[in-house]
Formats: sequence, structure tokens, C-alpha cells
Amino acid sequence: MKNFMYKVHQFMYGRNGIDGFGIFLFILSLIIKNIAYFSFNVLLDILSILIILFLIYRIFSKNLARRQKENEFFMTYFKKIYSWFSAKTHLAKERAKVRSTHKIYVCPKCKRLLKVPRHKGKIEISCPCSYKFYKRT
Repeated sequence: MKNFMYKVHQFMYGRNGIDGFGIFLFILSLIIKNIAYFSFNVLLDILSILIILFLIYRIFSKNLARRQKENEFFMTYFKKIYSWFSAKTHLAKERAKVRSTHKIYVCPKCKRLLKVPRHKGKIEISCPCSYKFYKRT
């Protein structure tokens, strides 16, 4: 087994291998393949195969500078998307933490999130933007 792994390492030396863009292409091809399978669409099936072939080409490519440039280009846009989803999940986690003790309201004027204690009846909520409104907690 060691001999086989050594030969694989030798073969992959100087090649690109898998990176963030490669993982994205693999997941994209799986999604398209499943859609093609359930919709009986031959064009989507061919598209998923072409994506896999491009992925294999990228993995075994020895043009490291070009593959790294492709990956950097992809990652700059992917980070924006990831950070947007990350912010949404962070907000959901924070809401889940304080759900039993506090209620979260959105200021109608500035759209800021305001956390107020539960079970206080109808109270006046003051936002830092100096807008005041009444809500039941």
C-alpha cells in the first residue's frame, strides 16, 4: 500500500490537484446531474459531464499559475457570497440563543435589530436613531 501511495504522490507532484474552485465544480456537476436525472434532460446531463471533464483537466494540469489565477478569481466572488450567508446564519444563531429570554424587533425607521426582554407587557422601545415605538413582549 505504501508503494502505491508513493507512486500517486510522485504522479501528482507539480500538478494542481483539488482546490476551492474544483470543489465548487464537483458540487455543481452533482446538482446538475441530479436535475438532469429527474427531468430526463439530455443537455443537462451532457453539461454535467463537461463540467466533470473540465474538473479532471484542472486537477491534473501542470500549469499551476493559470489554475491558481482561476481559483483566486473564483474565491474573490465566492467569499462575498459566503460572507453574506455567514452573516445570515450568525444572526439566526444569535436569535436562537436569546429566544427564551428576549424578543427581537426591527426598527421601522432604520431597520436596526433591537433586543428587548420578554414578558414585560406592552413597552416603549427606543432605537438609537431616536425613533420610539410600542410593542408587546
